[in-house]
Amino acid sequence: MQNFKRVVLEVILLCACSTSFVYSQSCPAQKQSSLKFTINSRRNQTGHWISQVKLEHGSNDQNSASPWTVQVEQSTKSCEGQDTVQLEATLISPPPKAGPGYELHKGIGYYKLHKEPKKWTEARQICQQEGGHLVIINSEEEDKVLQSMFAPVAEKLKTVWAFIGFHDRYTEGQYLTIFDEPLNSTGFYRWSSSGQPDNYGGNATHPGEDCGSIHINGGLNDLYCEGKVPFICEQELW
Repeated sequence: MQNFKRVVLEVILLCACSTSFVYSQSCPAQKQSSLKFTINSRRNQTGHWISQVKLEHGSNDQNSASPWTVQVEQSTKSCEGQDTVQLEATLISPPPKAGPGYELHKGIGYYKLHKEPKKWTEARQICQQEGGHLVIINSEEEDKVLQSMFAPVAEKLKTVWAFIGFHDRYTEGQYLTIFDEPLNSTGFYRWSSSGQPDNYGGNATHPGEDCGSIHINGGLNDLYCEGKVPFICEQELW
């Protein structure tokens, strides 16, 4: 599961005075690491409050490559010439190590091929429960890793597709990742054949193929969401 560290900061600003704050982490680090977290809040020339966030982190593990997310909410109140600025920051870190069954491909990520067929929504939930997500392909190199995992066992599994993390369930033809990012912004957008995606069987009264998959040839394919096929989960490198 992801680690969440919540920091609540309240800064009282008076005219011509400086501000400072102290933050604390709710959980002690489980291994030697460093973390520097800075928030600056200022009022610009038009009177708007602007918050800037900077996060620096490191580890004694040379293979560490962990993406962190910082979410900041800011609210302001004004009373008798005094401004109160409240900043609430949430630091989200990936799991410290991959879960059982995940295979490390150095410099790329941790992956797990689930051979038991599931519907797309079931597959997505299983990946989340494991602290990961349905895989999102970001490069040809990553695609080759997934193809090398799936293609050798596809015949035994009696399928040529495995679910991965994209869909067009909101608007037909507008493909998004599971994080609602455009598929064409991921770095990999190669379909399995010139006829794909084809939304096979879709019409005004019947859903077609709205969920993403990878073909044994390494290309992308749209697939019926309620069908059951194997799927591939990903955990970010730490």
